[in-house]
Amino acid sequence: MKYIFSLSGIVPISLNKIYAGVHWDQRSKWKNEWRGAFTGWHFWQRPDGTYNAERPVRFESPVEITYLFRMKKPMDSTNLAFMCKLIEDSLSQDKVIEDDTPKYVRSSKFIPVQGKENSVTVIVQTLDEPMMTYDEILALDPNE
Repeated sequence: MKYIFSLSGIVPISLNKIYAGVHWDQRSKWKNEWRGAFTGWHFWQRPDGTYNAERPVRFESPVEITYLFRMKKPMDSTNLAFMCKLIEDSLSQDKVIEDDTPKYVRSSKFIPVQGKENSVTVIVQTLDEPMMTYDEILALDPNE
Protein backbone atom coordinates (compact mmCIF):
# COMPACT_ATOMS: atom_id res chain seq x y z
CA MET A 1 0.00 0.00 0.00
CA LYS A 2 1.21 3.50 -0.82
CA TYR A 3 -0.19 6.85 0.36
CA ILE A 4 0.98 10.20 -1.05
CA PHE A 5 -0.13 13.65 0.08
CA SER A 6 1.20 17.21 -0.20
CA LEU A 7 0.85 20.48 1.62
CA SER A 8 1.90 23.86 0.19
CA GLY A 9 2.67 27.13 1.91
CA ILE A 10 4.59 25.60 4.79
CA VAL A 11 6.90 27.77 6.88
CA PRO A 12 10.23 25.92 7.03
CA ILE A 13 11.78 25.27 10.44
CA SER A 14 15.41 24.17 10.38
CA LEU A 15 16.82 21.77 12.93
CA ASN A 16 19.54 24.42 13.38
CA LYS A 17 16.96 26.58 15.17
CA ILE A 18 16.50 23.91 17.82
CA TYR A 19 20.27 23.68 18.35
CA ALA A 20 20.37 27.47 18.71
CA GLY A 21 18.61 27.18 22.07
CA VAL A 22 15.02 27.94 21.11
CA HIS A 23 12.76 28.20 24.15
CA TRP A 24 10.47 25.20 24.74
CA ASP A 25 7.44 27.50 24.37
CA GLN A 26 8.45 28.35 20.78
CA ARG A 27 9.06 24.67 19.96
CA SER A 28 5.61 23.89 21.36
CA LYS A 29 4.09 26.60 19.14
CA TRP A 30 5.77 25.14 16.05
CA LYS A 31 4.61 21.65 17.01
CA ASN A 32 1.00 22.81 17.33
CA GLU A 33 1.13 24.73 14.03
CA TRP A 34 2.54 21.78 12.08
CA ARG A 35 0.26 19.22 13.70
CA GLY A 36 -2.69 21.48 13.00
CA ALA A 37 -1.68 21.70 9.34
CA PHE A 38 -1.46 17.93 8.90
CA THR A 39 -3.86 16.40 11.40
CA GLY A 40 -7.10 15.25 9.82
CA TRP A 41 -5.77 15.14 6.25
CA HIS A 42 -5.39 11.41 6.06
CA PHE A 43 -8.49 10.14 4.33
CA TRP A 44 -9.02 8.34 1.05
CA GLN A 45 -9.53 10.69 -1.88
CA ARG A 46 -12.54 10.05 -4.11
CA PRO A 47 -12.23 10.32 -7.91
CA ASP A 48 -13.96 13.74 -7.77
CA GLY A 49 -11.20 15.07 -5.47
CA THR A 50 -13.21 15.15 -2.23
CA TYR A 51 -12.17 13.15 0.80
CA ASN A 52 -14.08 10.30 2.38
CA ALA A 53 -13.75 10.55 6.17
CA GLU A 54 -15.48 7.18 6.56
CA ARG A 55 -12.50 5.39 4.96
CA PRO A 56 -9.41 6.81 6.64
CA VAL A 57 -5.93 5.72 5.58
CA ARG A 58 -4.53 3.15 8.03
CA PHE A 59 -1.26 1.23 7.88
CA GLU A 60 -1.07 -1.79 10.16
CA SER A 61 2.31 -3.04 8.98
CA PRO A 62 5.73 -1.33 9.01
CA VAL A 63 6.28 1.55 6.59
CA GLU A 64 8.99 3.65 5.02
CA ILE A 65 8.36 7.39 4.74
CA THR A 66 9.85 9.76 2.17
CA TYR A 67 9.62 13.53 2.59
CA LEU A 68 10.14 15.69 -0.51
CA PHE A 69 10.60 19.33 0.47
CA ARG A 70 10.36 21.83 -2.36
CA MET A 71 11.71 25.08 -0.98
CA LYS A 72 12.59 28.53 -2.25
CA LYS A 73 15.85 28.14 -0.35
CA PRO A 74 16.54 24.40 0.17
CA MET A 75 18.09 23.31 3.46
CA ASP A 76 20.63 20.57 4.09
CA SER A 77 18.71 17.29 4.23
CA THR A 78 19.38 16.69 7.94
CA ASN A 79 18.02 20.15 8.80
CA LEU A 80 14.62 18.86 7.62
CA ALA A 81 14.48 16.35 10.51
CA PHE A 82 12.48 18.57 12.89
CA MET A 83 9.73 19.17 10.32
CA CYS A 84 9.66 15.47 9.43
CA LYS A 85 9.25 14.60 13.11
CA LEU A 86 6.24 16.91 13.37
CA ILE A 87 4.65 15.33 10.27
CA GLU A 88 5.33 11.82 11.55
CA ASP A 89 3.77 12.75 14.89
CA SER A 90 0.59 13.83 13.05
CA LEU A 91 0.52 10.51 11.14
CA SER A 92 0.73 8.72 14.48
CA GLN A 93 -1.84 11.00 16.14
CA ASP A 94 -4.33 10.39 13.29
CA LYS A 95 -3.54 6.65 13.49
CA VAL A 96 -2.43 6.51 9.86
CA ILE A 97 0.47 4.55 11.38
CA GLU A 98 0.13 2.64 14.64
CA ASP A 99 2.88 4.72 16.23
CA ASP A 100 6.20 6.23 15.26
CA THR A 101 8.47 3.66 16.87
CA PRO A 102 10.98 1.66 14.78
CA LYS A 103 8.53 -1.27 14.88
CA TYR A 104 6.19 0.66 12.56
CA VAL A 105 8.44 3.27 10.87
CA ARG A 106 11.44 1.37 9.54
CA SER A 107 13.10 4.28 7.77
CA SER A 108 12.68 7.88 6.66
CA LYS A 109 14.22 9.68 3.71
CA PHE A 110 14.55 13.48 3.45
CA ILE A 111 14.84 15.07 0.00
CA PRO A 112 15.36 18.85 -0.33
CA VAL A 113 14.98 20.47 -3.77
CA GLN A 114 14.56 23.95 -5.20
CA GLY A 115 10.93 25.00 -5.65
CA LYS A 116 8.85 28.03 -6.57
CA GLU A 117 7.03 27.83 -3.24
CA ASN A 118 7.53 25.94 -0.02
CA SER A 119 5.75 22.59 0.02
CA VAL A 120 6.21 19.07 1.28
CA THR A 121 5.10 15.84 -0.36
CA VAL A 122 4.95 12.82 1.93
CA ILE A 123 5.07 9.23 0.67
CA VAL A 124 4.13 6.51 3.15
CA GLN A 125 4.48 2.98 1.86
CA THR A 126 4.60 -0.57 3.13
CA LEU A 127 7.81 -2.56 2.83
CA ASP A 128 6.33 -4.87 0.18
CA GLU A 129 5.72 -1.91 -2.14
CA PRO A 130 8.53 -1.16 -4.66
CA MET A 131 10.43 1.95 -3.62
CA MET A 132 9.93 4.93 -5.89
CA THR A 133 13.05 6.16 -7.67
CA TYR A 134 14.44 9.63 -7.05
CA ASP A 135 13.21 10.73 -10.50
CA GLU A 136 9.69 9.36 -9.83
CA ILE A 137 9.59 11.25 -6.53
CA LEU A 138 10.73 14.49 -8.15
CA ALA A 139 8.05 14.09 -10.84
CA LEU A 140 5.24 14.15 -8.25
CA ASP A 141 3.08 17.25 -8.55
CA PRO A 142 2.69 18.95 -5.13
CA ASN A 143 -0.68 20.33 -6.23
CA GLU A 144 -2.33 16.95 -6.76
